[in-house]
Amino acid sequence: MNVLNSSISSRDVQSGTKTAFILIICGLGFAFELGELGLGSALLAIMSQPPHDASPSEMGWLAASSYLGAVLGAPLAGYLADRFGRRRLMAAALLWLAAASLGASTAPDVEALIAWRVACGVSLGAFPPLVISYLSETLPAARRGRLILIVAGISALGAPLLLFLLRWLTPISPFGIEAWRWVVAAGAVGAGVSGWLAVLLPESRAWLAALAEQSRRPQASAGKLSAVVQAPFAFSAALFALAPWATIAFPMLSSAVLLQRGVQIGATVTYLAIASFGPVVGTLLCALVIEKVARSKAVIATASLSLATVFAFLLAESEAQLAISLLCYNLAAAALNAVLFMYVAELFPTVNRATSTSAAWSVNRVCSVFAPLVCTPILLSFGPLALGGVVAVALSMLIAITLGGPAGNAGRSIE
Repeated sequence: MNVLNSSISSRDVQSGTKTAFILIICGLGFAFELGELGLGSALLAIMSQPPHDASPSEMGWLAASSYLGAVLGAPLAGYLADRFGRRRLMAAALLWLAAASLGASTAPDVEALIAWRVACGVSLGAFPPLVISYLSETLPAARRGRLILIVAGISALGAPLLLFLLRWLTPISPFGIEAWRWVVAAGAVGAGVSGWLAVLLPESRAWLAALAEQSRRPQASAGKLSAVVQAPFAFSAALFALAPWATIAFPMLSSAVLLQRGVQIGATVTYLAIASFGPVVGTLLCALVIEKVARSKAVIATASLSLATVFAFLLAESEAQLAISLLCYNLAAAALNAVLFMYVAELFPTVNRATSTSAAWSVNRVCSVFAPLVCTPILLSFGPLALGGVVAVALSMLIAITLGGPAGNAGRSIE
């Protein structure tokens, strides 16, 4: 009996060590991906000032550049991941980001920076669906949701940490080189190291098993997929199309809302910096309860909380109320994004999961380009409450569609 217990304990330790290794490497890569995306708003501010003095047209292209690249990167990487494996494509996406970010750090002008940011966007579109697919297939079913949200929550630190590094280096400009170039280059090094470490990850056994089954019975597998994938894809694409109006457009315009409400620029920057920690807190809090409710209920709950905090922010009467409600909104919206991604990834069969999730995610990236373009003139012409109305409609539609959808696969093995 002692020998048996010792053997079981040894296997548990090995399994725990393997899981920890997977979580650390995936989290590290995700942090640099989110950090690179988070630098977008800072680059917009920097390029609008001397000596760059970007034109309004250049500013628009710079704002959209990462999302334009993501529209291409997401479906392409998903298709390749279903053919050649999750691990290889995750590593390739991170190494691509490293090369593109290094190029961006040396961009001689705004036009070149836009081109390099489009290249970065290929990875920024590819990596999130890949890593969620990989973790969904690799982690223990009973703890899958909690562990994925912990990875997402800790990874969300990547953006504020790089932004604080930018703020620290700005007055220094080591060796006469602009601070933003150092920070983008640092992100490139981090992505490169993460890509090298990703090569050491074990491949998804679920994907290997699905690939072997498809090789044995290709015609039967194809027939099964045509029935199993089409309905979840349309459902997922609809949810992903609605989410950016709340998770991209409104956070992007929150600084303009603060300024319209009379908050000084210094205080606005401070409130935004504090609110940038909302995704970390929100996702980790959601991790505490995610295994106790159906995935669909988690999506509805986080969307409803996002809806409530939007109007709490828009109707706030004091700066303290504005700051607290903005933090709560970022907390809720980040949790919604993470839960929604996990909910969608678990709906598809393993053999087609990366392709389907990534294709649906590309719809999200397209809408992420258009949502700010639509919401900005609404805010400027009709005010914050009109913007809140647009967000409310999008979130209400998302909730209604989810109510009519499947419960999800919380705690179940996925094939």
